[in-house]
Amino acid sequence: MKVAFKQEPARNLCWRAGTTQWTKEFTPAFYFGRGDESATRVGEPVLQALEEARSRNKDPMAAARKWCRAAVLEDAAAMAQALVADQQNGLTALTTAIANAKEDDAVLLTKFRNLFEAKISGESGADRAGEWLEGSFSYAELAHLVELLRAIGIQTQSDLSNRLRCGDAAQAVENLEPQMAVECILSRYCIEQDSDLDSIRRANMDFPVRVDSITQALRDRVFVTGKFTDNGKFYSEENTDSVGKNAEGTKRRK
Repeated sequence: MKVAFKQEPARNLCWRAGTTQWTKEFTPAFYFGRGDESATRVGEPVLQALEEARSRNKDPMAAARKWCRAAVLEDAAAMAQALVADQQNGLTALTTAIANAKEDDAVLLTKFRNLFEAKISGESGADRAGEWLEGSFSYAELAHLVELLRAIGIQTQSDLSNRLRCGDAAQAVENLEPQMAVECILSRYCIEQDSDLDSIRRANMDFPVRVDSITQALRDRVFVTGKFTDNGKFYSEENTDSVGKNAEGTKRRK
């Protein structure tokens, strides 16, 4: 398996200058650290969008991006409306966060505060929060803004019941072998006709999943649509009869 690895620059956890007291950097909470009942931005809606794209022979990546942009905007608008409902405490927390944030985050939070005070803080402005935000921020900025606002304690009531909960997602990450997740992602993307990697995958070998790499409790849920080969040692969802039968345990996609 060939993989690419990207390592981001180091981040400061805390700093001090001219004093013995350390100041903690302001950083958002980890993705799974918002509580078991907090909703992620994925779930049944994005799966429906992907299935609809496939059924109509459309690009599933484009469908996922479209859905994600809508979800990000919805979350950002809900954050603004929550701030309208509790302006005194929310603006105090926001001002403190700006003072403690690193430069780029402080700029983003300040831009949001200025827009909020100018356009959104009233009841009529809250109803148009999504419109104001979409016109002032890129979707990448909105996604980061949502995480920054969550980190300072701004809560919303907009979490949809059909979105995946952080607790369930965290448990899935703990239980699922990374190899299986990576293989499923690559397989489902690469077999899309005319995708960038389709021709590459046709010419390269990949690896089936060893059955003993999945815990017994999960096997009935994971090994569903594929086939077992080499006396049950390997599992694959690829359309091939040669899985696991050569000396290296590799296969070629037909």
